[in-house]
Amino acid sequence: MKQIFLIMLGLILILNAASTGDDAHITVIDSTTGLEWQDDDIGTPTTWEAAIDRCKALSLGEHDDWRLPNVNELTSLVDGTKYD
Repeated sequence: MKQIFLIMLGLILILNAASTGDDAHITVIDSTTGLEWQDDDIGTPTTWEAAIDRCKALSLGEHDDWRLPNVNELTSLVDGTKYD
């Protein structure tokens, strides 16, 4: 379940958002919720604990207080009208 969550996070396309940053470090702001997301995939499956540590160590977009989203925040990215 935790790996599925992380894979989904890496694969979700945010359609209604604004991008900031350079090519190597992009963040995406969801215009509906105001949440800021890292537009990046770490490329390999990881554990929940390792993902938490990665977020704690991340400094991106002038922020150093990154965290994993909760289930409700992640669900806010899904647009059921775009895909079955």
